[in-house]
Amino acid sequence: MFLPKVLLALSAFGLVAGNTITFVSLDENHRTVYSRHKLQCEDGDRGYCNDLSLKEIPPVDVPGLAQVDVQLPMGWEGNFYSVPTGTPDRTGMLAEIRSQGYENASFFDVSAIENPNDHVGVKQFWPADDPNAEVSGCIEFPCPYTYYNPDDKQTKPATWSEKFYCTLGNADLSNRPHLAKWQKVYNPETNKWEALSVTNPAVSLIAVPGLSAATRGTTVESPTTTHTAVTDETDATDETDAADETDIANETAFSHQTFVTLVKKHTATSTFTASS
Repeated sequence: MFLPKVLLALSAFGLVAGNTITFVSLDENHRTVYSRHKLQCEDGDRGYCNDLSLKEIPPVDVPGLAQVDVQLPMGWEGNFYSVPTGTPDRTGMLAEIRSQGYENASFFDVSAIENPNDHVGVKQFWPADDPNAEVSGCIEFPCPYTYYNPDDKQTKPATWSEKFYCTLGNADLSNRPHLAKWQKVYNPETNKWEALSVTNPAVSLIAVPGLSAATRGTTVESPTTTHTAVTDETDATDETDAADETDIANETAFSHQTFVTLVKKHTATSTFTASS
């Protein structure tokens, strides 16, 4: 019980380290990234939450082919979407995160539920400091790695990384092949997500059918656990583990049903560097 008290005391002075999402633009289009966040801590919260966790994230402009860091406080829960700079605000493809949630882990996903037709905004979202991390979202939509239905409960495994990457837009790899490192493909040979490669057939441009030549990604089928209910992954004899996994799934499904009633829109500051 001592550690939470210390964290609360430090957070009162703004000394608790938070989280970072780096938005990476893969094309020349300028965008504004908006956020919506949880408005209040609740008795049923399973994870870190205090007044700082409810901080508004102001709007952030992401120039074309740039990287922009956005800082999130510990326990922040909400989502991000982008719109072309200078156009009316409208909800797009969502990058969702619940940081320092159940067992202090962070949960993340890309959701197409509110606007499945946004194919030029949020693309892929993943933890930066987790060697076993999975990737949510698509190089080209639709794909098996995104939420499409409100009752989808399967999410990416939790992570303890405090830094994330979120790509925006469509990379023209024929003219900027170096951007392939920001496009992630599931490699069934290693059971890991890897950057697109011109040398490894399992994750190469040539091996991937069905996508445009300039922006080819992956249509490789997802691991068998993707997009199946968490409770289906456990044996009936392991009811305790099944219940725990269901709790984790429910913890991460915040925006798909009730979360939308708990958030509001904002605008923001940031720092950026050119993509490399």
